[in-house]
Amino acid sequence: RPGTALPKVEDPLIDELSALHHDARQYFHKAMLALRKQDYARSVELFERGIAAGGDNPRAAISLARTRYLAGDKAGARAGLEAIVAKHPDQALAWFLLGVLDDAEGREGQAERHYKKVLQLEPDHEGATLFLARALFRRKDYAEAAKYFDRLIARNVEQSPVWLFDIVSHLGMRDDPAATRRRLETAMRKFPENPVFRTLLVSLLAASESREDRKQALAIAEKLASATPIPPVHGLLALALAANGRFDEAAAYQQSIVDFARKQKADSRQLAALQEVLDAYRAHRPPADSAPRAEAFKIPPVEPVVVFRNYQAPRPY
Repeated sequence: RPGTALPKVEDPLIDELSALHHDARQYFHKAMLALRKQDYARSVELFERGIAAGGDNPRAAISLARTRYLAGDKAGARAGLEAIVAKHPDQALAWFLLGVLDDAEGREGQAERHYKKVLQLEPDHEGATLFLARALFRRKDYAEAAKYFDRLIARNVEQSPVWLFDIVSHLGMRDDPAATRRRLETAMRKFPENPVFRTLLVSLLAASESREDRKQALAIAEKLASATPIPPVHGLLALALAANGRFDEAAAYQQSIVDFARKQKADSRQLAALQEVLDAYRAHRPPADSAPRAEAFKIPPVEPVVVFRNYQAPRPY
């Protein structure tokens, strides 16, 4: 209606700033396209031009640091991230990526401090929670590791490695075996294709002082062996048989495993370990260290390239 339109104010400074912002976004958009094509050198160039055109932009600076790392400039990536957290200490993603770099380079204490800084800023940050749990597990602080793995499971993270290392952390902290068994049974239902959970459960039950637990271990192992008659499952069956005093049957299964390993030209260390178990069964005693131990499980090393390439940033610029 007449008289309702706002007057247009001519301000050259506002127009210039708007144009600069538009130019910067165009550079960032093109940088992301180059990044998806793995043209990292071109992406670095475009991010740099966008930042030069648009001024201070910590999100774009983080994307530039990530791209520099992928382009092979590891020192430049670290320097960029350190500059970001110095100027913008509220940037959780920058702290997380610094933690990943420190983790991969063996600076465990510094990595843990960076992950904890992220969780101060964003308590639900899934990446920092996971990597902190992994770091704590790696240095055998199983009780602390379990706290962070538990948080991920409470948030319905449906990843079998998270469940596995949560269960193993509880084993390492000498948690209640019944509680650990319940966790294993839940994991088996969630991830029926993963044999590690079944192996752990049978081993845990076979090592129990309860006769009923040992009988249950044998029932599970027999069912597995009937469905999948392969050497690893026969090894589980042998363990469960021995736990129930049926050492001769256990020795027969273990002998078949030793014979198979010889045919496959297994290395001498593996053959010696298999033979040691066979000798134990022949002597009517359980093999040494047959109970599951947290120390037998190793967290895979951190791969910064995977994180820098794949970790999602809600707003990359």
